[in-house]
Amino acid sequence: MTDQGATVDHQEREPAVGVVVLNWNNANDTVELLNSLDDLDYCNFCVVVCDNGSVDDSVKMIQSSRFARNHGFVYLDRSYCKIDGAHASTPQPFRLIIIQNGENLGFAGGNNAGIRYLLSSGSKFSYIWLLNNDTTVSRDALRELIWFAETDITIGAVQALLLRANKRDIIDSAGIQLRRRGGAFDAFQGRRVTDLPVHAGAMEIFGCCAAAAMYRTDAIARANGFDDGFFVINEDVDLAFRLRKMGYRAYLVLNSLVFHKRGISGPAQQRKGVIRFIAHKNKLTLMARWWPRSVIFPFLLFGITRAFLHAILDRDLPIRSWIDAILQVAAEFLHGTESSERKKLYARWTD
Repeated sequence: MTDQGATVDHQEREPAVGVVVLNWNNANDTVELLNSLDDLDYCNFCVVVCDNGSVDDSVKMIQSSRFARNHGFVYLDRSYCKIDGAHASTPQPFRLIIIQNGENLGFAGGNNAGIRYLLSSGSKFSYIWLLNNDTTVSRDALRELIWFAETDITIGAVQALLLRANKRDIIDSAGIQLRRRGGAFDAFQGRRVTDLPVHAGAMEIFGCCAAAAMYRTDAIARANGFDDGFFVINEDVDLAFRLRKMGYRAYLVLNSLVFHKRGISGPAQQRKGVIRFIAHKNKLTLMARWWPRSVIFPFLLFGITRAFLHAILDRDLPIRSWIDAILQVAAEFLHGTESSERKKLYARWTD
């Protein structure tokens, strides 16, 4: 009894964390991630798996996972009602919640479903940890993130060091880095861990790659999660900008390790025309919304010209889609973030 009581007391003193994982026709990797989460040396967390309308046996496989067997699960629709019709308002006593989105909402909308569930569940989560389903985590990954995030309430987001799953001395992402001419990339990607300027503790970064980002709940609630309009690609960069604008900081925690397979995104890879459109539209939208107008105008003009060419030559999408995207970019450029904020963020965080 003494040992059990001590365990419960310790768990109650740990900040509660909601882990959000997005699945789309790729349950093998999701189950592997869940198994690694089951081995964490941290107890006070639950996992929300959001399924973007998978047409394979994903949900059944997730329900049969070791994590589900050990901790129980509940299966909900987008209204947070059990699939059998009963209502479930909180994660307890289940530590695995599966939400059926019913359609492909993209990375932004799919993860937002889990974020909004955690925010409205009635349980007090201190942090929300987003993980790509093609990752696995080290045993102390969550504890290391919590340890650092708890040191300062102005820390809005922390990221684990993402390493390549098949070559663990090579960095997959050390945070979001901005480009002067617009756009962003994963810092130190493809370089060795020894190339990092620090090798322990944490270092400040512009923002966190959402493949392994933990957000302070108050911060992500104020930001209202991702912008659904991004669908996929650069949604985490836009969120990083908004958190920065609100005064939050972001850090890479070197001792928290997550291993990323990268490039596994299911059937979307086969729709190259659509993905090309989304990537181009999102990059232009990001630039028009956040980069200083005087700096970005020529690069934005070049990007819009390329968009017009795609509209003429690309047979995968109707020309109207490209025209709507261009109009959206123009509106962001004219009416987006105020100039002072653009200049301040650009001066501090571009390479």
